[in-house]
Amino acid sequence: MARLFYPYQSLGDVLLVLVDPEKKAASSKSANDVTMILDAEGEAIGYNLFSFKRKCKVKANGILYFPPDEVISIVKKEIEGAGFPLPPFEPDSGYFVGKVLSKEEHPLYEGTYIYALEGRGGKRLETVSSLSGLQVGSTCVYLESGRIARDGSKFVSHLEKNIPLECLIASKWELGDSDGAKEAYDANGLEVGTDFFKERN
Repeated sequence: MARLFYPYQSLGDVLLVLVDPEKKAASSKSANDVTMILDAEGEAIGYNLFSFKRKCKVKANGILYFPPDEVISIVKKEIEGAGFPLPPFEPDSGYFVGKVLSKEEHPLYEGTYIYALEGRGGKRLETVSSLSGLQVGSTCVYLESGRIARDGSKFVSHLEKNIPLECLIASKWELGDSDGAKEAYDANGLEVGTDFFKERN
């Protein structure tokens, strides 16, 4: 699933469409104001859309968590107009409200805890976090497996020291607060399972 980034301060007027950031770029093709990035197998892993402000006003600097339909429509038009295949786009932000069901100390790492969360659809998710502010009964925001995070990396559920990491609990920084890298976001008042950024739009 594609995730949009507009890192204006570092790259200028270029909209990035990340499809699979874990794969290495091997080649590229360009047409009009669009460059398609390909891996060694010739699969598209991303797109760069140049001079994007001429087509659409974008206020964000960095990840576009929940881009408006208008922006998605323009991105699709630009990619198709360049003759490139359209990637599948995220239907939601990938960040959902969860509730802490249990908390226990990690057997190996001090200050780190194993959590069980209630996620969307009532699904039980296990994960590990060292973020502060998490207690049983509190609500937080988590990133689903298979989704691209704020830093451009793709999170995929896995085992770590034989403990399942089925989601990532989001810090305040992950959700846009520059000063909250070590503290979990308090989603008090939001319904469990809802899309965090859809609620904020």
